[in-house]
Amino acid sequence: MKKSSFFIIDMKKNQSLLYNEVRGKSGVYLLYNFINGKFYIGSSVDLYNRMRAYYLVDSNRPSDCTRTIDKAIVKYGLENFGFLLLDVCEPSQILELEQLALDFFNPSYNILTVAGNSSGFKHSEATKALLSKNLSRENHPMFGKNHSEATKNKISEGLNEYFKVNTNKYIGVTGQNSPQYGIGGTVVYVYDSTTGVFIQQFVSISEAQKFLKVRFSTIKSSLDGKTIIKGKYIVSDVFHNMIDTSAVVPILTDNNKKRISPVFVYDAFTYAFIIEYPSIRSAAIGLKASQSTVSNCLKTGVILQSKWFVSSEGNSLYHKTSIIFRLSFLFLTFTLAPRLVKSSYLIFFNNQSIIFLYAGKP
Repeated sequence: MKKSSFFIIDMKKNQSLLYNEVRGKSGVYLLYNFINGKFYIGSSVDLYNRMRAYYLVDSNRPSDCTRTIDKAIVKYGLENFGFLLLDVCEPSQILELEQLALDFFNPSYNILTVAGNSSGFKHSEATKALLSKNLSRENHPMFGKNHSEATKNKISEGLNEYFKVNTNKYIGVTGQNSPQYGIGGTVVYVYDSTTGVFIQQFVSISEAQKFLKVRFSTIKSSLDGKTIIKGKYIVSDVFHNMIDTSAVVPILTDNNKKRISPVFVYDAFTYAFIIEYPSIRSAAIGLKASQSTVSNCLKTGVILQSKWFVSSEGNSLYHKTSIIFRLSFLFLTFTLAPRLVKSSYLIFFNNQSIIFLYAGKP
């Protein structure tokens, strides 16, 4: 059986077991605090080294931690944390899958809501002083050294090759000579997708991104006002005065038409395609559920009636459904956890089953 995901209840007692399972793997994971119910979602191209970093924090208990999850480990200890490997995947898929998990649960320990984004993270003053000391003057690797002529020639050749391919005449141009000098970001106007009522204005896409908690590219590609974001927002780079809503009404009409979309039903455990319904209404009738229940499952990814996964997408859903299934099952696992012998079970997932394996003495 391919062990694509697993859950460990006590990270401290099962350190070697965890190391063995993540060695040489990349993927997305979740850390759960049994004391307060908070959790953290992260990812790494080298899960083994990432786990080593957590165990170092737990053993050294530094007082100047800046990351929220590190502070929590120092305060509660890894014996009170569970580890869930959401998925093992290729490095190229990590950010997409991590973003899916972040959007799905909005975890308390994640101060950054965009996968791969480090904005908002700040080193402590002690860390900055240490970095400065280790890289200043004689500690800097190039202190007192000059590049050899051979090295300079290689740098020159590399730049020449780069500019042969990248022919934009403004590459490397800064200051007043840059075409972007003095120009601000794209102003973003946010509207209610149902009523068209203006909600808020942002000076840039980055600022709107913080409010909407979606990717930069999502907002940028939706500025034509034809896409509903998170089921309730429309964004535009043009302000529509609410005294005259004629510019907004066509957008709302087009989006209402788009809401009549097919519903694809999959087996929640095998991810096998079962049936396609032409609308939410017909899916509700066929699945014997309310329209609001089907609609909510489409938005959140919650398993319908404990056996169906519904989606508006008809393409391959392996990674999305596998992560959503594991996240949904996660809460069931934590509900059962107090009844289990703590730290004595390792839970493995594969595409069709969940297996509890005994992993140590009670």
